[in-house]
Amino acid sequence: MDRESSRGRYFNGAFPPDTVTFAGAIALKVATGVDQRDALVEGFTEIGAEMSSFFPEPNMRPDEVAHLVDLVIRDHNAQVTTASREAIALLEAFDAMTIAGIVYSFAEGGDTQDVLEDIGISARTLVDHGVAVRGYCFAHAGDADELIMNGQLALGYGIFAEAGSTPEEIGKEVAALLREQGLPVRPHLSAEQRIIVGPMIYEIPFTGMDLEDIPEP
Repeated sequence: MDRESSRGRYFNGAFPPDTVTFAGAIALKVATGVDQRDALVEGFTEIGAEMSSFFPEPNMRPDEVAHLVDLVIRDHNAQVTTASREAIALLEAFDAMTIAGIVYSFAEGGDTQDVLEDIGISARTLVDHGVAVRGYCFAHAGDADELIMNGQLALGYGIFAEAGSTPEEIGKEVAALLREQGLPVRPHLSAEQRIIVGPMIYEIPFTGMDLEDIPEP
């Protein structure tokens, strides 16, 4: 699968994802499917008020931002009516990681430090529910953007000091869980603690991250 064949159907719509326009940035987040509509409106309203600092478009009022978000969601769902096999496989692999005691974070946080803070909170919640947490796996927001734009996902991984596992063991287990779902996984870079998944087509209708809510292919 080359780069062109790993591009999702959302690129066929009126608002394709990109990294250089305001509408394209909204489309990127809609394609990832993590944030709810109101969260998107809130976040992009702040950007729209100071547009010149980020994008070439003129400033937008809150109601204009909300209208644009709704247009992008509607356009996305007109193109992506069912989830791709690879998207379902990735989400199921994340579920399997949780069961195995590996905390995951997907498309959250602007950098690794932000993600690790969120992972720490999630880990404590799992421990409180009796899960033996051994390690973690993550893709921050920029990694998720790369998945949408270029069809590959970089996953970081690591351990909690008191868990007893090594980073290498967690990395191999994460890779194995991804492969069990039929996803293409390149040999992971143990020195950088990154695993590359892809090429793949990640497509989900904008309904949230719960598997039961996503129409399968």
